[in-house]
Amino acid sequence: MTGALKRKLMIGVAVLALLVGTVLAIVTASGTSEGPSTQPLVTGPMIDDARPSGDLAIAAHYIGITRAQLRSDLLAGSTLAEVANGTAGRSASGLMDVLFASRAAYLRRALAVGKLSKAKQASRLAKLPERLEAEIHRHHGRRHRGHRHRD
Repeated sequence: MTGALKRKLMIGVAVLALLVGTVLAIVTASGTSEGPSTQPLVTGPMIDDARPSGDLAIAAHYIGITRAQLRSDLLAGSTLAEVANGTAGRSASGLMDVLFASRAAYLRRALAVGKLSKAKQASRLAKLPERLEAEIHRHHGRRHRGHRHRD
């Protein structure tokens, strides 16, 4: 990968992160009491225990259901994308944005406290959209674990 391509990719990731942050700030500031909670999605110490808040908790919060209900839906064979798309006012792309913002914030904090190099942060940010896309479309159900399902 050439230096110019890497630079363009990083600029694109930075712009995406800025847009996601702006959207989250607007949604959080709206203060609406209808639908799922708009409280901050990521709270508590994240660098201290060297991992971001669980994606399941963040997804459940975004969708507006409990972690137990989301876990049950996933074990029944649904994907995170299907659950999000099946909820009024929510979508798989919105879930992607929320998860991206959470992980990007974690990477920024890790960089700030010296737990991550700038190069490693950039590498992880560049791979993040593809990883999240795979994660929200992955089947978590019992029938999909350990073997491929034949049609």
